[in-house]
Amino acid sequence: MTALSMLLLVQLADSYTIKDCCEPTGYYEWLFGWIGPWEGNGCTGAGPNLRGYMYWPIPASVGTMNITSVSLRLVTNNSGSTSLNVNKVGAYQPSAQDCGDEPYTSGFAVPSGMDIEFYVPLGGNIIADLKAKAGSQFGLGISGSGADKFFYAHWAWYPDDAWLVINYSPVYEGVSGEEVVTDTPARAFLYDITGRCVKDMGILEPGKHDLSGLNLEKGVYILMVGNRSYKIVK
Repeated sequence: MTALSMLLLVQLADSYTIKDCCEPTGYYEWLFGWIGPWEGNGCTGAGPNLRGYMYWPIPASVGTMNITSVSLRLVTNNSGSTSLNVNKVGAYQPSAQDCGDEPYTSGFAVPSGMDIEFYVPLGGNIIADLKAKAGSQFGLGISGSGADKFFYAHWAWYPDDAWLVINYSPVYEGVSGEEVVTDTPARAFLYDITGRCVKDMGILEPGKHDLSGLNLEKGVYILMVGNRSYKIVK
């Protein structure tokens, strides 16, 4: 989505969630020492013999968001019970050691079945670390105990891919009647309450812009002009 890099914007009540499948991604295997990483098969993994990693492109606008929470969404690729750790990693390409250090979340009980979606809440300094990576790549490492568990990552099938989910509370700027005022040139997109983009308004130049010609049905809309958000209630 052009308005927020490659990210999908979805409204949930009074907050938003942004998601994106990860790339690059991969995992290391233990065979008398860590070997790999293995990339290109669309999976990452965690367990006594697996350590994985995932990276996402983070748009610059994330640096100014009022982030309330962050979580990792995964879909299981095989069966088995695993206690999952989600860890901080540095720049790509991390080592197997990097993938197992500095947990944001420890001991998360992963569903034991195959093709099961689940979300891992991330704690620690995740919000500050994520904001520090605005405009660049942000990575997570995974490790665990119990069974060796694989997860879909960059599978080229969006519903199964790994997502970094960032919940934030937008600061809306007021809209007076049927008019919005902008002060810098920026691309503008109009979204309905489900997060669906209903109109690409192109580049809005500085000045007043009449919204009455949009012929919107009754409801709540969000007009994104660059990094600024305008709430419109019809």
